Amino acid sequence: MQSQESPSLQEELKDRLTRWILISIDPLLLIGHLTLIYVVALKADEAILTAISSSFDDLVKQSSFAAQLLLGLKLFSALGVAFGYGLHTVYQLYLEGKHVVKVLKEETKTKTETDI
Repeated sequence: MQSQESPSLQEELKDRLTRWILISIDPLLLIGHLTLIYVVALKADEAILTAISSSFDDLVKQSSFAAQLLLGLKLFSALGVAFGYGLHTVYQLYLEGKHVVKVLKEETKTKTETDI
């Protein structure tokens, strides 16, 4: 017969499974969140470059140098957003990994304490 204070095996497994699912889904949500932020930033950047392009449309049509300069600006802008996305994603995943390791250490510590 089990005492009222100790949780049943089923409740303990349910609790652990819930924690593991949340720990596993968290990095995926992080990547989705960062992707959404950088897609919005890229679209805003594209809108600004389109406004610049349309305001200097006559100059771009007349001068090939201006057209090349605008193309280079678009390329560097897209590369900058992509580079920023990559760095930010790697950094956030690193922090998330540290958090997961901390949670796992706490869980194993708690498990060993309850086993004693």
